[in-house]
Amino acid sequence: MSWFFQSMKSKSNLPLLFLIFPFLLVSIIVAYLIMRGESGENLEVFPVNSYRESPLNYYGNRYLLECQVNAQLAFKQSVGRLVAVEPEFGGNRLSVFIPDEISQNLHVNQRYKMSVYINNDGLIQAERLEKY
Repeated sequence: MSWFFQSMKSKSNLPLLFLIFPFLLVSIIVAYLIMRGESGENLEVFPVNSYRESPLNYYGNRYLLECQVNAQLAFKQSVGRLVAVEPEFGGNRLSVFIPDEISQNLHVNQRYKMSVYINNDGLIQAERLEKY
């Protein structure tokens, strides 16, 4: 450890330190932004009312849906489950398909943040979910 402090005193190592510290700082910031983006926080909030009016206008779009699970409507092993959810930001119940690959133990009356997209049939399909 003493070699570190001795090398800090040397003026020849200062340019190296000025290069290492900014690199580490930038690396930490980039890692934070990547992890933040994976959680779905950069998605738009799901437009409940306009989706109800015309679901087919939203093909392929991705949104953040914060909701409470009201009921499990259907389940098929190796396929997934269909659940009824109540959006946190207005509107009545919606049906959301949760593929078996991302499914976890879902509980009625629990709140979830879901990254969802509108599939080719205009149905809401979850890509990622987490309890909050």
